Amino acid sequence: MLISYNKLASDTFNEDLSKPGKIFDYNNIFVNPEERREGPTTYMTMEVNPDHLSRGIVGINELGPRTMTPMERAEGQKIFDPATGKFTDETPESSVFSNFFKPIVMATWDYDADINGNPTNDPNKIAFFKGEYKLNPEGEYYTEFLNGRSHYDK
Repeated sequence: MLISYNKLASDTFNEDLSKPGKIFDYNNIFVNPEERREGPTTYMTMEVNPDHLSRGIVGINELGPRTMTPMERAEGQKIFDPATGKFTDETPESSVFSNFFKPIVMATWDYDADINGNPTNDPNKIAFFKGEYKLNPEGEYYTEFLNGRSHYDK
């Protein structure tokens, strides 16, 4: 309902410019029938889904089974180097010998962080909890070099 209201409030329902006034959703019973759009309206929303779970395939609104662990998902992603602050061009699978003496661990938060990744103790601003897996810009789990940090909880 919030999405529909925001679209109505921002006048994004007016797609047919040949008709004067707004064109409302076909479900809006408070508008004259000639001002309603015909047929169902669909909205696409992007959601973070690093486990690649499917909804509705197994049953009505049920989540499908998790087919891979977070570590298996991270193995195909580029490795993050905290020393440079950038992702390398290698994946854990491709760098077995080139990074043999550099410990690679799952990327997890070392502290409670706000939406920008800054440490915070304010419970109202915490977006990422200590120990939670980090996601790369593509929304996937990834690994990182340890770079002298403690391997505890990694």
